[in-house]
Amino acid sequence: MKYLRVSDNGTYFVFMAVLYAISPLVCLIIALFHYKKTVSHFFFVAYAFFFGYQLGANLDLMMHYQNYLDIMNRSFAGMYSDLETLYLGQEPYHITFKYIMSLFKASQRVFSGFACAAYTTIFIYYLRQFRHIFIHKIDLCQVLVLLAMTVTVEFYWYFGMRFWAGCFVFMIFYCKHVVTGKNKFLFLTACCMLFHIALATLVVGAFMAHFLRNKRLMLYFIFAVSFVFRFVSFAFDRMMSQLGFVKMFYKHNYQKDFYQEAIAKVTQQKLEQGNIVYDLRIPLMLFFCFLMYYIIRTRNKLFNRQYPQMFALVLMMIAIANFGYSDYLFYERFTKFATLVAYSYLFLLLANPVNQWVFKHTSLKIVLMVIVALSIAIVLVQQRAIISDINLWLGNYFSDVPLHEIHNRGYK
Repeated sequence: MKYLRVSDNGTYFVFMAVLYAISPLVCLIIALFHYKKTVSHFFFVAYAFFFGYQLGANLDLMMHYQNYLDIMNRSFAGMYSDLETLYLGQEPYHITFKYIMSLFKASQRVFSGFACAAYTTIFIYYLRQFRHIFIHKIDLCQVLVLLAMTVTVEFYWYFGMRFWAGCFVFMIFYCKHVVTGKNKFLFLTACCMLFHIALATLVVGAFMAHFLRNKRLMLYFIFAVSFVFRFVSFAFDRMMSQLGFVKMFYKHNYQKDFYQEAIAKVTQQKLEQGNIVYDLRIPLMLFFCFLMYYIIRTRNKLFNRQYPQMFALVLMMIAIANFGYSDYLFYERFTKFATLVAYSYLFLLLANPVNQWVFKHTSLKIVLMVIVALSIAIVLVQQRAIISDINLWLGNYFSDVPLHEIHNRGYK
């Protein structure tokens, strides 16, 4: 790609803008090769808009779009007081988003495009917390870990609109806290609750990890006990729904017996009949990450003295996920989030010159390459119905993909 190197950002932007109009996919590919340039990040977001624009609203995003149509002509206060809107979430993010879309009567394509672009903008800003590392020359192993960070959470979860966008907001402030050492950013992680109140779990986990970062025995004890609760069918979700302060934020349906029974039924079905390949994707990624931690520790006994709170958060989030194992959605989400933190921590570790002897091990690079490739391939195969239209990849704004709803056959 040497012939594509452009030193002037203005020239690069104009070239990419013209290319984007012709083929957004080719524009994305070139931007990926130049991922260190800030201009490329703009075109990542631009492609995300194109992707959402062509695909339209599906799954949870379709419910948000239908709600948006119902409240389009209301004031912001009117939107916020609508019971159907509040049923989808009382947090201000999705309501503010719908209000902004209503100002110019956005169509389904535009609504979906901006939802995907907003999600991607937050995600890109999370990755930029590591820019002080990847802006310089980095080893293939680091590139693979960086890629693993980008595919841990599947690309299509902008459909959920609130939860994973809020997770990345949490990661923006948490990574700032870890890198700078400033505690004010730890408190700012609470901003994630403006997107989804369930993310209070992350904030609690982060503060627990902060206080237990140097209390290894206590941390390991909680981690170990969580596996006991995982295998004794402890109804953590039912217990939490009965707590007074939790009831203030839970949707009313969550507190009803029929909903709790539905959660138990779906959880059992997923555990007994779920796609084992897809379900093993995150545990495989997490296992390799811990293997890398162990390998690094063989030569660097003090490896967890660097960013100890981040290592503590990985263990704490796995423990929290295990406690909520009776609710498959809860378990899957927070295990995936623990994996996201784990690879973020690994990327920081590998930036330390003390640990860069790892780069000499070709076998580790091969294994990591395989894991990243599998992580991408499994998601693509799992969601092939969403991305099967060739116009989604080879088209542009002059070749619209017919809109069709992808029915939610899983429990997400």
